[in-house]
Amino acid sequence: MTRPLGSGLERFSLTGRVALITGATRGLGLEIARGMAAAGAVVGINGRDAQRADAVAKSIPGAFATAFDITDLPSATAVTGQVLTVDAGLSVAL
Repeated sequence: MTRPLGSGLERFSLTGRVALITGATRGLGLEIARGMAAAGAVVGINGRDAQRADAVAKSIPGAFATAFDITDLPSATAVTGQVLTVDAGLSVAL
């Protein structure tokens, strides 16, 4: 029995899920955000630079910017609380 070749994303659906990706404005975090969006997730783009987070979010379909410093607990707690109200609530945080 052979399996059809494909991207494999059809078996890794994140449709209806919300993912908050820290450090998503560049590098590995950005690629993880792109991959999760490609799998159907609504993706929160996190970074300390609000303008960069906004620009990245605009480049990924279904993404939104969530700029805050993850080392600032009050700020991180407030924004995470806001993300919990998006669509189906937070499903993944990286």
